[in-house]
Amino acid sequence: KKGNTMGIPKKKTQKNNKKELEDKNTDKKHRKITPIERIIELFNYDQYTGIVTRKTKRAQFKAGSVVGTKHISGYLAARVDGNIYLLHRLIWCIVYGNWPDCYIDHIDGNKKNNIISNLREATHTENTQNAKIREDNTSGIKGVHYSNKLDKWVARVQTENKRVHLGAFSTLEEAQDCIEKFRLDSHKNFTNNGNYN
Repeated sequence: KKGNTMGIPKKKTQKNNKKELEDKNTDKKHRKITPIERIIELFNYDQYTGIVTRKTKRAQFKAGSVVGTKHISGYLAARVDGNIYLLHRLIWCIVYGNWPDCYIDHIDGNKKNNIISNLREATHTENTQNAKIREDNTSGIKGVHYSNKLDKWVARVQTENKRVHLGAFSTLEEAQDCIEKFRLDSHKNFTNNGNYN
């Protein structure tokens, strides 16, 4: 071996043993990514409907059967050779021939609408900006809530991993106007005022 003319293996230090153990644990958590060629071999994709189907029969699934079950995240997902993938990421592979390095955003906010024209690459911040209105929102306006303490409508928006306080307003309309103008200027193409289903 290079650096060891006697050919005697060097004794592993405690630090090296720990690193080896960490690598093994990491391998268990992150299995080998499925090659894109394998994805293309298994699935067909209709870019006009967003539907993925199987090319061949596998176990109890027939050739031509629709792929995708609801994931805990709300997106559709599929199991490939023991790994679970979000369906829109598989679709990106099939269409563009590469695994996306970042998030894949659903432009219309519908997590199940996987037509290719509805998918785009996004940073974590951009993906968050395109989120729909929260279910616990009581004002009907995304990012606006009523403060009993201030007796005013408070507008806050998330941008660049920071929560920005835009102010407290006497009317809901003023708060809405302020926050929507801010989003349009700051979020650009990822502006979402909570109007999507």
